Amino acid sequence: MIADLIQSDHRAGRELFAAVGNAPQQAWAEREGEMRALAGRWQAHTAMLEQAVLRRLPADERVTSVAEGSRRVAAMADDLARRAPQRDADHRWLADFETLRALFDTSADGRRRFSSP
Repeated sequence: MIADLIQSDHRAGRELFAAVGNAPQQAWAEREGEMRALAGRWQAHTAMLEQAVLRRLPADERVTSVAEGSRRVAAMADDLARRAPQRDADHRWLADFETLRALFDTSADGRRRFSSP
């Protein structure tokens, strides 16, 4: 059941990244909403990982990196949601979005490696 939730979260995250990445340039309200949704989902995802999965595993570098990566995804999504109404005033929003997407993908790949024997 927990594995299903993790997979569902990752599928939803990938769909969100596709929607935001393909949004028209002027779709800042949509970007804000999608990033808020990702931040909320990933905060819950992180809590579930920490409470139901990671605390039951022996503490090591991989466990720590999974938790840190998940918290970082939530924090970066929250930051992008906060900055979206400014319509990329600092000319960094889209670059930071791509950084977040890469972190998300790396995080998902790391979890797959972590779960395999």
